[in-house]
Amino acid sequence: MKQNSRHQIILNNLKNYNKVEVEELSKELEVSEMTVRRDLEKLESEGSLVRVFGGAIPIQTNISETPYYDKKVENMVAKKEIAKEAIKIIRDNQTIILDSGTTTYEIANQLIQLDFNLTVITNDITICNVLMNTDIDVIVLGGYMQNRTGSILGSLTFDLVTKLNADLFFLGAHAVDKEYGVTAPSIDKAKLKTAMMNASKETILVADQSKFEKRKLYKVTELERISKIISY
Repeated sequence: MKQNSRHQIILNNLKNYNKVEVEELSKELEVSEMTVRRDLEKLESEGSLVRVFGGAIPIQTNISETPYYDKKVENMVAKKEIAKEAIKIIRDNQTIILDSGTTTYEIANQLIQLDFNLTVITNDITICNVLMNTDIDVIVLGGYMQNRTGSILGSLTFDLVTKLNADLFFLGAHAVDKEYGVTAPSIDKAKLKTAMMNASKETILVADQSKFEKRKLYKVTELERISKIISY
């Protein structure tokens, strides 16, 4: 079978089943798994799919982000309930990382009520604003600010995180899927979230139910690496 014909079958299967696997394609196309991997590599280079372990998934065309104040009013009750559960995990004299986002913003609001000595590391300017007039020590991660969300990102942010050590990381999520794990809409956000995980002893995923059974383009982590999931 010619390459163009194989590619068309691969793309058709991807459209119909939302995922293709190397082993199954090898049998269907009657070619070696190495040939299938080369086909997937070429299709990825053309922007037709994204390779994942063992196969490929569709390109996520919608990678834009909702402005911060629009996200803030979505599922507000759920986010507040998640925050109430999240602070129960925190102990005195801990260093915690708060990911950027509206759910972690609610955690910051709850932190103010704790009579603990805490250090908070964050890349979210709205969280910094909440903690500004408190006794909590705050480490602000430097970098460029993403307009409309208040997130600080980039190589400077990433480099600083790799030099830090924390007890807990509260991970916010754009999308969570049982098979694909936690994913993000940009490579910068995915890399930074992964670096924050690596800098922490434990990672706590905080995400309301609207984030589940969804996926974005860039992988953050498998669910197996997460210590606890708090949702509502």
